[in-house]
Amino acid sequence: MTLIRTLNKKIKFKTVTGPTSYDATNGWKVYIDEIQLIEHASIAVDKPFRENNYVYVVDIAEVSGNVVTLRVYRIDVTAGSPSAWAEVPAATNISALRVTVIAIGH
Repeated sequence: MTLIRTLNKKIKFKTVTGPTSYDATNGWKVYIDEIQLIEHASIAVDKPFRENNYVYVVDIAEVSGNVVTLRVYRIDVTAGSPSAWAEVPAATNISALRVTVIAIGH
């Protein structure tokens, strides 16, 4: 974890791995304890997740207080056309996925 202070703002880099049981109702919550109010957040996928012919993507769904909620979607790359992105089903183990959340706030 890295914490940088500049212009009365904090910049926090937090690397996390995916949950062993994804919560499709509430998403994947990442808590940034060193910041009380996040003003901006972005993510970088450090270790992609590939399993059972699926490709996965991570998206920021919401930023509230000091919590960044991530949603994880997948698409079956072997499916016949057309194929659509769908949120990962509940209880899916995505612990092989690693993401860095970059948050700016105070």
